[in-house]
Formats: sequence, C-alpha cells, structure tokens
Amino acid sequence: MKNIIKQLSFIALVAVFFTSCEDAYEIDQVGRLEEENGFESIGDLAQGLSGVYNRLDLTPNITFNANFTDEVSIGLDNGGQGLALYAFNLNAGSTASSNFWVRNYSVINAANRVLRASDNIEFDQDDPAALAEFNNILAHTRFIRAYAHFELLTYYSPDMTDDNALSAIIVDFVPDDIFQVISVRNTNAEVYNFIEQDIQFALDNITGNALPNVNPIAALSEEAIHAFRARMYTYKEDYTTARDVLENDLGINAADAGANLATALEYPDVFTDASNAGVIWKLERTIGDTYDAQGATGSVNAGGWAGASFAFINPTLDGSPYLEMDRKLFDELEEIGGVRIDVNVNPTSIIADDVSPSTPRSQDVIAINKYPGSEGQPLMNDLKVYRWAEMYLLLAEVEASVDNFNEVATILNNIRTNRQAVANVSVGNTEDAFAAILRERRVELAFEGHRYVDIKRLGEKANVNIERGESDCVPFGGVCTLESSDYRFNSLPIPIVEFNANPDLRQQQNPGY
Repeated sequence: MKNIIKQLSFIALVAVFFTSCEDAYEIDQVGRLEEENGFESIGDLAQGLSGVYNRLDLTPNITFNANFTDEVSIGLDNGGQGLALYAFNLNAGSTASSNFWVRNYSVINAANRVLRASDNIEFDQDDPAALAEFNNILAHTRFIRAYAHFELLTYYSPDMTDDNALSAIIVDFVPDDIFQVISVRNTNAEVYNFIEQDIQFALDNITGNALPNVNPIAALSEEAIHAFRARMYTYKEDYTTARDVLENDLGINAADAGANLATALEYPDVFTDASNAGVIWKLERTIGDTYDAQGATGSVNAGGWAGASFAFINPTLDGSPYLEMDRKLFDELEEIGGVRIDVNVNPTSIIADDVSPSTPRSQDVIAINKYPGSEGQPLMNDLKVYRWAEMYLLLAEVEASVDNFNEVATILNNIRTNRQAVANVSVGNTEDAFAAILRERRVELAFEGHRYVDIKRLGEKANVNIERGESDCVPFGGVCTLESSDYRFNSLPIPIVEFNANPDLRQQQNPGY
C-alpha cells in the first residue's frame, strides 16, 4: 500500500465502535477486553466469526438501488420517506455515501480483529482436525473481508474496469492508536489483488460450515466463493476469467440455463423462505436477531426487515406502502408474464387500466411483495446474496462481450421458460444484447439490490437510462429520467464524515462531487 500513516483514519475509528458512538473518540479505553483475553480457543474464534457474519446486511443495498433508480415510485402512504434519493439527490453528505463507506469498513474491522486474535489461539497443530477447523474459520473470515472490500470498490470506484482508477482504502490491520492516512485511496488493481489473495486463501482452506447451529446456506460454501468471483470478474470485465469461473468452477453453460434454478412452483417459496431452491448464499433473518425490527424507514440506514424498505406494516394495500412499484417496471413484468409478477406484486394492489400524470394516486397502487415476511413476522425475509439466476445472467454478459448473440438469447429465453414467461428474446447486435440482459436483470433481480450497479456497469453499453413512469414521477417534481452517463452513476461520493477526520482525502473525491 502507498499509505502514509500519521493518526487514526475515520474509517477505522467509526468501524471499531460502529454501534457505540459515545466511545468513538476513546479507542484505547481503560479495561477494554483485548483479543488475547477474549479469544483463547478455536471455539472462541468461531464465536468471533459469528459476530463478523452478523455485521453483513443487504437492506441498505436494497433500499438504495430501488429508491435511486426506477424500481419504485412514491407511495400513497408516503410521509417524506425516500424523497431525496427519488429526486436523484446524491452528495458527500448523503446517507448513502456514509452508510456504504462506514458499514463496510465496520465489517472489515470486525474481520481483522478475528484474524489478529487468531495469532493468540493455542491448539495442537499436529491434530489435522483442529488445524482444519482453525483454517476453515480463517477462510470464512478472509472471504468476508474480501467481500466488504469489493462492495467498497463497486460503489466508490468511478470505473471498475480501469486498474489505475482510484478505489477503496485497503485495511488489513486493526488500529491500536489514533492515526490518519494521508495518501489513502488504493487503485483498483491494488484492491483486486488484495481481494484475490483473501479469496485464494478461502478456497484453499474452506472445509464447510464454520458456524455451529447455522443453516449451511447462510454460511460460506465453495460455490458461494465462486459466485463471488464470477460477479467480481464480470464487473471488472475480465470476461475470460469470468467465463472460466462460470463454466468450469460453477459448471454452467448457455444450453442448460435453468438447470440450477428454482422451478416455477418453487420460485414463490424462495421469497417466503420456504425454499432455498436456486439460492447459493443468503443472509438468514429470524425472530429476535439483530435485524428483527422495522429499521430506519425510507433511509439507506435501513438495517431491519427488508420489506420495511417499502411498507410500514405489511406488503398489502392496507400495510401502508410508502414506496410502491414503478409503473414501468410493473408493465415490464406484466408484458413478460410468468411467476415473477406474483412474487413482486402484492395481489391486493390496485392496477389502473391506463395511467397518465393526472391519474389519481389512489387508482394505481402497486404494493411490493418481494419481502412478504416469514416466521409469522411480516416484511422479514432472508436476504439473497447470490442466486443461480444471477450466474446465468453473468454468463449472458460474457457471451455478449464476444458477440455470441444466439447464446445470449438462449440463456435469457431458458430463464424465461423456467419462470413460465414469454420466451421471445432475440438479439441482433451488441447494444441489443446488453439491453436484453439489463431488462432480464430488472425483472429477475428486482428489489434485491442490483439496479443502480447494473445501470452503472451496463447502462451506456445498452443505451439504457433511468426512465420512470410519468404517472409516478411528474407529481413529484418531474424527476423522471437520469442518463446512465451521469456522474452519479459512476460512483458514490466519498462521505463528508471521512473528510472531517481526513481532510487530504478531499483531493481524491470522485468526479462530479
């Protein structure tokens, strides 16, 4: 790293005590439990890993990707929630800017603390079972550290495909004192290299679920690591490596698109958590856990039930939806047909036969049903990190990159056939191919935290911009469109909270901010 260390950077400062603001300025507190005292056995290390997992959350991704793009409209029961993001207001003071930065560095800090603690664990290293268990915990921990670094690169690098572009700050240590990093941002190449080292360690050492009494699909697997790699290399546009991961490590190809997917009968159950069909890795949510709460409604600081990103009480018309489905997204779902419309549109919704900017809001109320609830708790559902459907859609991108248009159409039509949808995709050129992929991603991955990143990556290739339904946006100031070339789709801004402690970073703010 090219970092010059002087005093404690805000990223590490906040990450250490992310949930305890009153302690944020006293890093070396008297009587603090150090790792060498708190971690004495491999079992202790596993408990520490459980705490690292618990910091992972996708509700901010779901909220931001929906609210800033064309997935939602302002709901009938909206009391001001999400209006700033809906108006495309995004700057260094925005909640999104600080949330993605601080939250991911909190994850990284927690992982680094477990890794540092591992140096103090004493066990019989000649015992193969103990050594494998120990390394398995480290494999999970280093994967999560890599995952958080990639999240930062994805949202803060203005160009994920340029090795020389500025990226996130690599943090591979635990701060002991207050220091400040002067020349802080690493390049994409440096971050990718760091991630690949952690990922390779994870692949070399993972032996199974490292968390006792946890659903295996909610813990790391070799398939999940390869799914991460497939996403990363596709985002990077290293399509050769992405193809190798998808075809050889994950074992998929264009002809069998649909082989690993949930069936049409299983698909609705996936989103009520009654089935894990087609899911590679998810974050499990249950009654009484850290996230069992409504959370910050209408804010990227969501942190509670995923469905509470859109409604106050439940996903029905009577459940006070404050954000509804964008009318154009509904029209896409209706035109394509199949089981996905039932998963995404609550049956109590009111659908107008024809809409215009003068249509009364009460006559077109499309309630979002993606997170109906589970275990008797409305709006609380598991969060799907990787699904096989996304892997096939990534493979379609790989095929589009080399103008294999028949393969692109085959993949998309096979997915649609599996979803009992209209399988009429045809592709004639590169722009058409990426546009078709974006359209399929929009309906397949709706409200799962992808749309902003998809427009960032593929919008210009596909000549696709944010175009909201006029009946949705005109009553709220006419903020209906945003070009995919706009600087706000290049990256999030580095947050003001970081500048307050690290003023030199202002010189490395992302373009446009």
